[in-house]
Amino acid sequence: MRVLEPPSITEMFPMFVRVGGVVALGEFVTRSKPKVEQEKAVWMSRAVQGLSWRRGAWAAGAFALVFTACALMSSHAEAQQRGGRRGSIKDTSRHDRPMMLSFFTGFHYRGGIRRGDFPLIFAGRFYIPIMHDGFLRPINDEFGVEFGADMNVYTGGGRFGLGFPVTAMWDFHFSEMFDAYGKVGFILGNDFVDTRNGTRNDFWYGPVGAAGIRLRITDWLYFRAEGGYPVVMAGLGFAF
Repeated sequence: MRVLEPPSITEMFPMFVRVGGVVALGEFVTRSKPKVEQEKAVWMSRAVQGLSWRRGAWAAGAFALVFTACALMSSHAEAQQRGGRRGSIKDTSRHDRPMMLSFFTGFHYRGGIRRGDFPLIFAGRFYIPIMHDGFLRPINDEFGVEFGADMNVYTGGGRFGLGFPVTAMWDFHFSEMFDAYGKVGFILGNDFVDTRNGTRNDFWYGPVGAAGIRLRITDWLYFRAEGGYPVVMAGLGFAF
């Protein structure tokens, strides 16, 4: 009968190593599993937070867009209710009208045009707005006074004169670039006439009436033209 001998330590060592490795691997996996789950939970939390932040940003952007659109629509509706496009004849918003210093040249026909004696005029005007938004609330108008001085020169020689008009001016703004006006008033003047006996003074006075236009070239420079009694003239206006 054969007696079985127990294995030696040398023979059992590889087996112990294998068993110990399996046990150690099992413990590593068991201990690592909570850590993996924890890291997974942290990653999911960060992903949710990032998604929430993006959603919040998109929501804030959409709200800002809607708010801006509503504000623009409200502003447009208010502008239409208040008279539409700024500067147009229906613009009834408040305005701050400038004063204006103007210089003209043209001709005057008080007393008529004689043969070889063409009456020229060199004039200056100063305009002061009194009612910046005029009399008629539904339209874009203004009211002011304009006064100045005229120098009348006759090409035939031997005669020249001075005039000092004062007028009330009612102006209507059709756009930011164009307005038209009418004005009435009076003028005092004196003609200096050369005669054989010296210079004779011819004092005169009379009414003034004219219609005119102003075209804006820049914020401070305007082209002006007007015609009526007793002058027809054109020139430049300087607003300030």
